[in-house]
Amino acid sequence: MAWPKLRKSGPDARTGDDKPAEVKPASALVQRLARKLGELPAKDALRIQAAEALEKAQQRGGEELHEVCRTFVEALNGLQEALVVDLSPGVFHPEVLDTPGTVLIQINASGRILQLSILPREAAYSSDQFRLPYVLRGAIRWFNQELLDRHLVEEHQIFYCRERGEHHWLYQNPRTRKTGAIDSDYLAECLEQLL
Repeated sequence: MAWPKLRKSGPDARTGDDKPAEVKPASALVQRLARKLGELPAKDALRIQAAEALEKAQQRGGEELHEVCRTFVEALNGLQEALVVDLSPGVFHPEVLDTPGTVLIQINASGRILQLSILPREAAYSSDQFRLPYVLRGAIRWFNQELLDRHLVEEHQIFYCRERGEHHWLYQNPRTRKTGAIDSDYLAECLEQLL
């Protein structure tokens, strides 16, 4: 069986000469679609800009939390000689936020542990778990061997929030709903409970 011959497409196939076919005016629907398609590059640019700003805020959040811990550990180590307080990791690398697991920052004072965890990145600003919009969330836990033996670990939720155009870390006690800033004094209060 022979295949049928295909005719050439193009202006000359429709009209039989070299003149282009007459273009009909576009319908209102086609005009509206063309207008919306023309707006896409600007919208895409805004989405990319927002995603980059979110990623930078999350990186800054991880760095700021580690910096609070580092400053706290250095202050403690500078004020006493009998014990060395360890910080792990010693240096924060923002790319760890891209791992699927939880990021841990740990302060160890002779078996008295403060452990700060950051959950995987949020896809956008959220307020599902806290009253202020946040881009990172996690928890702070503190424990020693006595508490572990009794299956007790103290824990507060932590959030990297945006408020009045600025970002900062806040904690929330799930039992009392008390909130406050995560700073050296807060870390000292947590660690002191283990002594």
